[in-house]
Amino acid sequence: MPVLFMREYLKMAEAEEKVGGKVGEKGGQKELIETREKTREKTREKTREKTREKIIHVIRENSYILMREFADRIGITEKRVEWQIKRLKKEVILKHIGPAKGGHWEVLR
Repeated sequence: MPVLFMREYLKMAEAEEKVGGKVGEKGGQKELIETREKTREKTREKTREKTREKIIHVIRENSYILMREFADRIGITEKRVEWQIKRLKKEVILKHIGPAKGGHWEVLR
């Protein structure tokens, strides 16, 4: 068994031990998969929250910032910045004042 697969196998065995299953056992594997998915979702949400906090912080420093400047400062793509800002606007945390080119951002809460 290649080393990479062996490491993954050992990680899986260790995780399954925590949920009470055996490696290869269908019941334990299902619980392991569910546990992994829950962990991944929690991690994703924490990452999204940190990104939103960074965006709000940057806006408070410079409310006239451009999308590409956001992306450069935060270290994510412009598309990700747009997606996060869309979510912040939907949650009524951010508001854009003025025209698309030349307007500024306002943090509402």
